[in-house]
Amino acid sequence: MVVFSFLNETPHYLVTKKKDKEAVKLFYKMASMNRISPPEILKEGGNAFQSTEVQEKLISVLKSPTLVKRSLVFFLLWLVT
Repeated sequence: MVVFSFLNETPHYLVTKKKDKEAVKLFYKMASMNRISPPEILKEGGNAFQSTEVQEKLISVLKSPTLVKRSLVFFLLWLVT
């Protein structure tokens, strides 16, 4: 079995596994490779990953019957294809 040690995990994976410090390091590395400055929220030192925006968006989708129907249709289409 070949191990690809040069491949990093994605920031999304690191955040979901509660590895915030590694995710921030990866964001800084990505920014330096792209020759841009890292986002301001990372420079503040606070935890940028404890946001409730995603939960609020999911709740708003579940409250709307139209969006629930569309989401189910998209999910079923995704499975079929």
